[in-house]
Amino acid sequence: MSWIITGEQKNNWTPAEIDTALWLDAADASTVTIADGAVSQWSDKSGNNHHYTQSTIANRPTYEAAVQNGLNAIRIINGPNSGSTRQWLESAVTYSGTQISLFTVHLNVVGSGANVFGRLFSFASASQQDFNNTNGLALLYGIGGGVTLYRNSSVIATSAAINNEWCFVCADRNGTSGRVSLNGNTFVTGSTSSASQGITRARIGNDFSTTDSGMFGYLAEKVVVFGTLSDADWQRLQGYAAHKWGLTANLPADHPYKTAIPVP
Repeated sequence: MSWIITGEQKNNWTPAEIDTALWLDAADASTVTIADGAVSQWSDKSGNNHHYTQSTIANRPTYEAAVQNGLNAIRIINGPNSGSTRQWLESAVTYSGTQISLFTVHLNVVGSGANVFGRLFSFASASQQDFNNTNGLALLYGIGGGVTLYRNSSVIATSAAINNEWCFVCADRNGTSGRVSLNGNTFVTGSTSSASQGITRARIGNDFSTTDSGMFGYLAEKVVVFGTLSDADWQRLQGYAAHKWGLTANLPADHPYKTAIPVP
């Protein structure tokens, strides 16, 4: 979508306006590679080549048409039984700083067995998991009814309760603090270790154990920034996603982009 003032055409705001380390957009079919009827690669639009892939046919998610607001999405199936399907995509992402921002548009169906702690983002070092050390970081379901930012065997912060609904979530870590926001509402804040991240690998839809951490639902759009965002940029990102994916009703009434689409 674009707009025109005094004869000059302008585009609406997109994540291309910020310094993204990762931008995955399922609405852009050109970024999704299908092989043997399922998704073998979801390509990164940030320019950093953090493409998410799956080489094993049995573990590939599927690409579904017109899922939300007429736009395509990635369907992830895990569980609910411990012996059933495991699906995820993974990437060789490297980061060793203390500031990271995460954004996701998705629908997760909370279940049991293999999908108790559905992973929206899973970051880990080469020899460790995402949840029980300072190197890793996870954004997941299954704790406190909402979406939780989790690290070093501890909850950093958990959003308001959300189950079985399309939504968008913002989360960030900034030094010893971390925050989570659901649907553009006020951030819930907590604390974490000051140690730097030691990320060398990443998954979406599951963690690296695939035991009880798989999503069951849809992934629409994901953004990662190796750093922090201003409040204004968080609001632009929320407004962009809400209007694009038909989720403006989720925004609080006083959100600056409740009715207006953000522009650069």
